[in-house]
Amino acid sequence: MIYSLLFIGELLADANIVIKIFAFLTIASFMKNHLGTSPMAVVAMAGVGWFILFEFWAFFGGLFVLYLLLLFGVSGVLIDFFFVMPSGQPQGGQGPEEIIHGKPGGGDSPRWKSPVNSGADVARRMKQSQIMRRGPGG
Repeated sequence: MIYSLLFIGELLADANIVIKIFAFLTIASFMKNHLGTSPMAVVAMAGVGWFILFEFWAFFGGLFVLYLLLLFGVSGVLIDFFFVMPSGQPQGGQGPEEIIHGKPGGGDSPRWKSPVNSGADVARRMKQSQIMRRGPGG
C-alpha cells in the first residue's frame, strides 16, 4: 500500500516537471514571436519564465493545465455533453422521425425538437422560397 502511494507521488512530481517544461516552451515561443531574438528579449524571457515557473507556479500551473485541456478540445466534449444532448425525453413516445420532422399527421409543431436536426426544415424553407419566386403555376 505504501509503495503505491509513493509511486503516485513520484508520478505527480514527474508530471509537474513535464508541465513546467511545456509551460516554459510556451512562454519562450510567445516571447520570441512578440519580442524577437534580441538579447533584451532573451533576458525578458528568462525573467518571465523564472517568475511564472517558480514564484507563481501554484497559480499559473492550474491555469496552464486548464489552457491545455481547452486547447486539446475538452471544451467541445463538455459543450456536447451539457448543451447538445437532450436533457429530457420527448412526451408521448415520439420516435426520432416525429421529433425531427414533426407529428406523423403532418403537423408542423412537434412537442420537442432536437437541437441538431437533419436539415429538413431548411430544405422545406428553401423549397417554399423557390415556389414563391416562381409563382404557384410555374
